Amino acid sequence: MKDRFRPVLRIIEPAEPKVLDLEDGMNILVPGGGTGITSEIIKGMSLKAKLKFHIIGRTQILDDVERLASLDEDGLVQEKQKLRQELEKTIEKLTPPILDREFSKVTKSITIHNILNDIKKNGSEVHYHSMDVSDVDGMGKIIKENGPFDGIIHAAGIEQSKAVKSKKIEDFERVYNTKVMGAYGLLKATVDHPLKFFISFSSVAGRFGNAGQVDYSAANDLLNKLYGAVR
Repeated sequence: MKDRFRPVLRIIEPAEPKVLDLEDGMNILVPGGGTGITSEIIKGMSLKAKLKFHIIGRTQILDDVERLASLDEDGLVQEKQKLRQELEKTIEKLTPPILDREFSKVTKSITIHNILNDIKKNGSEVHYHSMDVSDVDGMGKIIKENGPFDGIIHAAGIEQSKAVKSKKIEDFERVYNTKVMGAYGLLKATVDHPLKFFISFSSVAGRFGNAGQVDYSAANDLLNKLYGAVR
């Protein structure tokens, strides 16, 4: 009896690879495209055609990012030390995690600044908008002002692994809403746009789950089902 039911994974419908046709002038919206693998993907896309990107991210690019981006490793170490001294004036007990979190604003600004310059050098146009993708109204305004869009790459996501008993409701909502409310807002605001593609970055956690990632897993599972229905 113990061998009567044996779970087996199989592909019901064989995947059919499709080539994304990029054309000069395409207007593409990319939430979560300022850093990580997505930034490298759209940089590669900018080599294929003269595109127009609107990147959405939560990071506020610092005003002096040009100067910061010109610093070498030693210069950045000095910049972090200056930041430490400034923070110690207002924070009684400055811990390394707090310092690293604040300094990440510098490193993320530099990363975004560099990717924007790389895309421009490749001959494409690019704009960066500081906005939380789960802000449906804010995203609607950006889309209205800069559309219509020919394609969307929804790559925004947050991962904060914790046991369920240690998660606060706001922690769950932050992770879940970035993907789910972000997708809802994007679909709602572009319902009349001539979209040729809508790509979303999901995770294997949406299929199998993962320790400490009930929110992240649920969000990715919903994305998979949502886009299957939309398609």
